[in-house]
Order: sequence, then structure tokens, then C-alpha cells
Amino acid sequence: MGQRVLDVGRTAVDDYVRVYAHCSYERPGAVTLLAINLDPDQSVRLEVEGIPSTGKELYLLSADALDSSDIALNGVILRDADGALPALEPRQIGRNPADLPPRTMAFVVFPDAEAAACQ
Repeated sequence: MGQRVLDVGRTAVDDYVRVYAHCSYERPGAVTLLAINLDPDQSVRLEVEGIPSTGKELYLLSADALDSSDIALNGVILRDADGALPALEPRQIGRNPADLPPRTMAFVVFPDAEAAACQ
């Protein structure tokens, strides 16, 4: 996420969900959302209107427990056998909405957003 913060308008309010938007770092016109699902039981479907989403990228972070020492990116633990951090590759979700399981967070990148504020 870049330094420029964008306004997020919400049509549905959920006390367990936090959403933040920024211009993407070193990707002119692109927008990155940070969505946090604090609900211990329910998944959340993140659908965004008004932003082209043909090539959306998802970085879903999860753990088995809130105090876990292992964090997974898109289901893959972020540590190899030597303890090194692997490449941080997104899951391409195209036009599909981002689904956040309980107690997860995700960075959703809209590379084709062409946001004027992010040029």
C-alpha cells in the first residue's frame, strides 16, 4: 500500500469488518484495499463497485489461532524449511469477489483501477 489514503464508502455496515483503501505502492493508477474480518465465526464477501476488477490480486493472510507463530499467505505458510520468507505471490481472482474467512485479513489489489488520485 502506498502513502495516499482514499475514502471508503460502505453500503453495508458490519461491526466486525474494517476496510481501508490506499493508492498502490509504485503502481500508478492502481488501488489496494486492506480488509480485516474480525468476526470469529462468519466469513465476509468483499464486493467493490466502481473500480475495474478484471485482474484483481488477493493476498489473504490467515493463521490457525490469533496467537499462532505461523501465518499463511493464500493458504501457504510464510516460512520455508530454513526459516526464510518465500516470495509473496498473489492469487489472481479476476472479477470474483474476495472472500475473507473468520479472523483473516486481506490485501486486494486493483491494478486496472485507473484512479485519478493515484496517478
